[in-house]
Parts: sequence; C-alpha cells; structure tokens
Amino acid sequence: GKRAILGPIQDITRIQEAQERQRNFNDELKLKIAEKTKDLQVANRRLLSLNELKDEFIAVTSHELRSPLTAARGYLSFLLSEDILGSMPKEARQYLVHVQDNVEVLNNLINNILDANRLEMGRFELHTTQVNIVALIKQIISNLSFQANERNINIQFNNKLNKDILNLNIDDIRIRQVLRNIIDNAIKFSPKGRPIIVELEMKGVGIQISVIDFGLGIRKSEIFDIFDKFKQGSSTQAIFKGGAGLGLFIAKRIMEMHNGMIWAESELRKGTTFRLQLPIDGEAGDSQLQISL
Repeated sequence: GKRAILGPIQDITRIQEAQERQRNFNDELKLKIAEKTKDLQVANRRLLSLNELKDEFIAVTSHELRSPLTAARGYLSFLLSEDILGSMPKEARQYLVHVQDNVEVLNNLINNILDANRLEMGRFELHTTQVNIVALIKQIISNLSFQANERNINIQFNNKLNKDILNLNIDDIRIRQVLRNIIDNAIKFSPKGRPIIVELEMKGVGIQISVIDFGLGIRKSEIFDIFDKFKQGSSTQAIFKGGAGLGLFIAKRIMEMHNGMIWAESELRKGTTFRLQLPIDGEAGDSQLQISL
C-alpha cells in the first residue's frame, strides 16, 4: 500500500565512451585531412612551378636549336641548288641529300614539340584564308617528289572533283603541315617501288582527302591509339623510322579546330589509308568533334 515509482534504469557509460571516441576520431581525421590538404597545395604549387619551368625550357631550348638549324638549312638550300649540285661528284651529292633529310627530321621534331606545347597551353591559333585545296595538294606532292623518287615511289594524285579550283576557308600552313606529315609517313613506311595514291573527292557537305599506301600497315589493336601523344606503332620498322609520336596527335587537333575529322583504316602488311574530311562551308573553330575510327 506504499507509493513507489517503477521504471527502467540503463547504464549509458559505454555509449558515452563510444561517442567520445567517435568525437576524438573525427577531430583527428579533420586534422589529418587539413594536413594532407596543405601538403597537396604545396605539391600543386611545386607542380605549377615545374610546369612553368618546363614551358620556359622548351621555348628557350627550341629557340637555341632553331637558330643554328636555320643557318644550316639556308646553306644546304644553296648547296642543293641545281647549279651547285650539278658541279659536284655523285658521292658528294648523296651525302648532301642525306644531310638535308636529317636536318629536316630535326626541324620537324622541334616544330612538333613547340606545337604540342602550344596546344596544351591553349596558345595554338588558326589563321584562315581562302585556299585552293587542289593546288595545295599538288604543291605538297611536288615538294615531296624528290624524297619519294629516292625510294622509287610514285605519288599518284586522283582528283575526283573534275575541277582544278575549290577554295576552302582553312589555315594554309596548318593543313599543309597535316597533309605533309601523312604523305611523308606513307613514303617512310612504303616498300620501294610501290605507289602512294592521294585522292580528293566530295563527301557529304565537305571534301575528303585519302592518302593510300601499300606498306607495313597498323595493327587493329593499335589503330585507336596512334593519334594519342607520344604513341607509335609497336613494329620494329616503326621504331626504326624514328619520330617522337607527335605528328598524328597534332594533325588530329588541327583537323578538329577546322571542324574536320581524321581517321585511319589499315590491315597489317597490306597498307594503310588515312582519310581527312574538311567542310566546304562554315568557319573553322575550336571544334570538339570526336575522331571517327
């Protein structure tokens, strides 16, 4: 008959200890995150500094390399003129041709390094004008004919437009750079005596240029990677031919900036076809078109 209170009693000591441990863990975690964030910020500043040093090194080194190279190319151009070359013994002429080939390889390598650096820094610009694409292709083939003749290779031009004038709004220098690189590669990897075919035709709302060779070819497993920076075919001949693996990377970006496309079709030991498409109408710009392979 006495009054009383009935109720549960729970010991929460362990719960409070667990909560305290959790608070301590969170505090330690926040402290570690802050420390790591600070370390990452320091590392990021160092990387930015190193990247600036790299850009400066590339610019200075390229300038220092190009100055003597420009002089060497000038003297070689004089020595390889018809009047001078004709008065030399055959053996001396061959030596000069080999020197010129290697000087041009070095010049192209320097230019590619500079272009790749400009692309990464967003400083690569186009300067477009109205250019006759037919005349441009013919001139590139003519300029590379000496190199092709050395390997007994005939470059055939099939103009399927059935006209000699078709003006496109393109960067003359950059499209020359792309086509020269593609045709030059075809010469390098073609067997002696086999032809190279360059075709020009209408395709949809633009034109298509195809460079066809019957050389080494590219493995199917590698054809998706050849337009990546520093990527080359894994074959022994590809490595022997040299190069830094920048030419096709730059070509891809130049075609994209023209709202165009570039891709390769190949079969190992049967040859390779590179196809380039450029629009007839519209301005060239910073296009984000994907490469079709």
